[in-house]
Amino acid sequence: LRPDSETATTHALLAKTVPLFPLRLTSFGTLQYTQIAGTTQAIAIQNPDLQAADIKIRIGSDQVTFTLGPNRRIVRTLAELFPNGFVPGPIQVGSSKPAQMMGLQVDDVQGSVLPVFVQ
Repeated sequence: LRPDSETATTHALLAKTVPLFPLRLTSFGTLQYTQIAGTTQAIAIQNPDLQAADIKIRIGSDQVTFTLGPNRRIVRTLAELFPNGFVPGPIQVGSSKPAQMMGLQVDDVQGSVLPVFVQ
């Protein structure tokens, strides 16, 4: 699937990352990150459907919504999605069409990106 160029991440290591999504499709999931000093949290969502999907991401009372086109994926840091800040906690991700979704824990010092699986 093609990356959504309109929403490309500005995070250097994340921009070079191609997520290996789980095969499972879901319309709703929860992500729980382990807070590790010096790491960045990100979300990757892939819409394999032939129709656009309305995506909603919620952290506490903060929420962002957008439309992800057919056969598109998005990879963004939480700071990019919530530029006005957010209170860390469980992240709820919803999609109007079944999609593949996962979290990413980015460590710039180690040069690694680790998966965080949706529950």
